[in-house]
Amino acid sequence: MIKKFFLFSSIAFLTPFIDMQRAKAFDLGAYWLGVGIGVTETLCVSSLDGYMTNSSARTILRTYRNNFAKMSQFDSKSFENGVQGALDTYPSCRL
Repeated sequence: MIKKFFLFSSIAFLTPFIDMQRAKAFDLGAYWLGVGIGVTETLCVSSLDGYMTNSSARTILRTYRNNFAKMSQFDSKSFENGVQGALDTYPSCRL
């Protein structure tokens, strides 16, 4: 019980000194960046580990790009930044 009290009191004491910023609920740029990273890393790992061919992974990524481009809220710049970030993480991946 005392440990919980100390934990709560230290959190309550330190919170005002931390520069907290509100999160944007609908930050589409960050969303599409995350989608780009997630899709690309999944395809890179799958192709590098032999679960699919590199050609198949490249086709799937192209299909994602084409399908996402049809959406009005698609932020292609953020998506491509995510794709490039994932490719930088896996330099041997050639999508």
